[in-house]
Amino acid sequence: MEKIKLVWLTKQGSQTNFEKQYIEHRLFGGFVCDNILRGNDLLFANAVLIFSCNTPDPDPDYWKVIEWYKQAKLPYFLVHLSDERCSFDPKHYTGAKHVWRSYGGKRYDGIENVSTIPLGFQTGFMNPEPVFDDRERNIDAVFAGSMKQDRQSVVDVLKSIPNTMVKTTTHFNDPNGIPVDGMIEVYKDSFLVPCPMGWHHADSFRIMECLEWNCIPVIKIEHADYFDPLYPFHPFLVVETWDEIKTYIKDLKPNEARCRKNAFNWYTFFKINLKRTVKAKYESLL
Repeated sequence: MEKIKLVWLTKQGSQTNFEKQYIEHRLFGGFVCDNILRGNDLLFANAVLIFSCNTPDPDPDYWKVIEWYKQAKLPYFLVHLSDERCSFDPKHYTGAKHVWRSYGGKRYDGIENVSTIPLGFQTGFMNPEPVFDDRERNIDAVFAGSMKQDRQSVVDVLKSIPNTMVKTTTHFNDPNGIPVDGMIEVYKDSFLVPCPMGWHHADSFRIMECLEWNCIPVIKIEHADYFDPLYPFHPFLVVETWDEIKTYIKDLKPNEARCRKNAFNWYTFFKINLKRTVKAKYESLL
């Protein structure tokens, strides 16, 4: 299998580790990945440079590496993480052979060398050996996360329905929240997962985290135009109001296994197609 250099310009620790499993195994799963961390030799032809930035201009501390690539006339690719506000100035993408960025936005539409990728999942959520289990699950719907935007409506609805679960936290990655291994156990026993937007964007880690464990995401209809091309032919449930979850549970629970089997089959193909699409784009530009 072809090798690829993933050069992490992110800070060592959580900023590098948070999406590392997703990037290495789901995005670039068609390659054997050689991960290069800051503090090592970072210059390689056709390397994929991974950076995190949520401001219009990049942090000079790691953007200087991009300048080194330009000065050395080394071709490079970019993966851009964490720009939820879509505030990054696309002029900084000039020079990259291709850019894969989470959090798509209209200002990046039509830029030839930019593609939007799913936000992915936190390291630890990957299901290494997915096997469909047709047993009936005990939790009809679950929400665990911090409170922002219309998430209080999600909580209120779920608390009014039997056989649901709610765990609220005060902020993103709250240490008082359910840890990854505990949340996996919850998802393994859950059917539906409401996926409300974050502070500024429709996408959330919750979507692929629950798909990894064969739950079905529920999204708002105003975000369908964003998710439909990002997750083609997805099996997500779409609601105008979160209260509609009650109806979905009533109507679909008798056929839960069939619904989850459909989602399982779709996600299996989606994962294969995602890494094939990324690999094809990379190889076409060598």
